[in-house]
Amino acid sequence: MNALIPAFVAVLLAEIGGGLIIFGRERRLVAAFIMLLLIVLAVITGSMIGALLIVPARTLMLGLALVFAATAQFGRGRSGGDTSTLLASALTLYRSPSPFLAFAFTAWMGAPIGAGAGSMAALVVAAGIGTVAPSMPRGARVGAGTILGLAGIFAMLSGLRVL
Repeated sequence: MNALIPAFVAVLLAEIGGGLIIFGRERRLVAAFIMLLLIVLAVITGSMIGALLIVPARTLMLGLALVFAATAQFGRGRSGGDTSTLLASALTLYRSPSPFLAFAFTAWMGAPIGAGAGSMAALVVAAGIGTVAPSMPRGARVGAGTILGLAGIFAMLSGLRVL
């Protein structure tokens, strides 16, 4: 259960203003369900890969996942993406950093149930926030990206044994 809270916070920060918000109400539930399936797949593969890696490599991978999530936050425009076609919707979900974060937290902590449950809960909360507040201010995305980036840099430096 040690992975539940960090995975929840990281995925929730990564999904602020993310791909689920730009879907309409009727398509948001389908998109959230597809993301849940992607997270289940990421958790399964993260538990298999995590057993093969040494601890500094797992920490470095977690740091990279956090930094990639931060760059995704900074790279999001005001519109967020296009969901007019099935291919555009799939590409919008593909760009989400949440499955990679679930993968990295599972590999890092070695706790697939905690990391998976935390990631899924954060995704459900993010979908609910998208229903209540369909547009997020730029400051929220910048703040979330800054927190993710700082945590990722700290984890990468820790994985490289600099800290």
